[in-house]
Amino acid sequence: MSTEGERLPAWAERVRAERRRRLWSKKEMAVRLLASAGDSAPNFASRDGLIRMIGYWEKGERQVNDRYRTLYCRAFDLTEADLFSAEASAPGEVMLRREAMVVDTLELARLAAASDLGPGTVESIAESVDLLCRAYPSTPGSVLRERTSRRLRQVVELLGKRVSLGQHRELVVQAGWLSALLGCVHYDLGQVEDAEAARQAAGQMGREAGHADLQAWALEMAAWFALVEGRFEAVVERARAGQQVAPEGSALVQLTLQEAKGQARLGNRADALDALARGAAILDRLPRPTYPEHHFVFDHEKLVFYAATIHAWLGDDELARSYAETIISGHLRPDGSSRAPMRVANARIDLALVHARRGDLDAAVAEGTAAFGYERRSLSDLVARGDDLSVALTSRYAGEALVDEFLDRLAGARGALTGADRGSAA
Repeated sequence: MSTEGERLPAWAERVRAERRRRLWSKKEMAVRLLASAGDSAPNFASRDGLIRMIGYWEKGERQVNDRYRTLYCRAFDLTEADLFSAEASAPGEVMLRREAMVVDTLELARLAAASDLGPGTVESIAESVDLLCRAYPSTPGSVLRERTSRRLRQVVELLGKRVSLGQHRELVVQAGWLSALLGCVHYDLGQVEDAEAARQAAGQMGREAGHADLQAWALEMAAWFALVEGRFEAVVERARAGQQVAPEGSALVQLTLQEAKGQARLGNRADALDALARGAAILDRLPRPTYPEHHFVFDHEKLVFYAATIHAWLGDDELARSYAETIISGHLRPDGSSRAPMRVANARIDLALVHARRGDLDAAVAEGTAAFGYERRSLSDLVARGDDLSVALTSRYAGEALVDEFLDRLAGARGALTGADRGSAA
């Protein structure tokens, strides 16, 4: 039992975090647990009784018995070791461990040497790719890059084997998603040339397979790269091109909001707010995703993340502050760590910009410095956002020791970014 002031058991934190990450209420959690019981549901607690039990479990006030542990594992699609171990693993570690199990079962190396693919192979590859995409927010970039590169090589080898037309198309699609994921990770690490090569490969595979969603995400990546690199007209151009091919879904939302970001950077307030409103309207028509951590899924919490930065760039300080604080607090784990470190790092920069403009140098530098303290980060994004803050700080507080400290931190990150790109091109 957990009492006031004590840390929750790891399993209780995980049960609560997994529910919240999927944006499920306790009522919906109860419904899903009972649905997981299937024909045995009448032998379990009523829905209202189960809602109360969920509250007890998430506070660590009662243990989850074996019957309900099984239902939780089914509902979350996790193993009991992942969910109820004494020290629960980080989400990224869980995804990578499960992905390794899928691939080990497939024995891809053996399959690559075979003349054709057995039943279920393509489906299991798709599951592997899905798990890698879900590992993106919380897995160190270098780790995810290595795993994704390995899987991509293996899938490309399978494309050279005797497969049906349907299998060939699906393998091309999965190779495309792996290329897109790899491009994002390369860009996070500052490996710009490799990122662009992977992005182009993803787009080409999307065209070859006639897969509109994959083509749209490749164009979204082009808009993102242009935004970080300061090519703001290109952001709007690429984002609009992507909207032309994107089906109604996550890619369309993100492309519309990238357009809003580009317009905000160009100083086009009305166009930026119009695109932000259009993105919100598209998102409102979409169901809440089962796995919001999937990198190519736009979860509903992410809208606030985009809005914070757009309003910070437009100078709407109160809105930017409110949204940024919502992001930071909303992604905080009980142990003080973040469940979405890259998202929170950007929110801290937004908050730092507001503090800088309002005359609070201490708070501005504290938030700006904290943004660079997360292990999982997009270094390219972070340096670009750090440049935003450095302009705000030096224009108002030039010569202040705190400003110099932040500039030193930013210079160190920029050096790491430059070194990463040189190493990538070698």
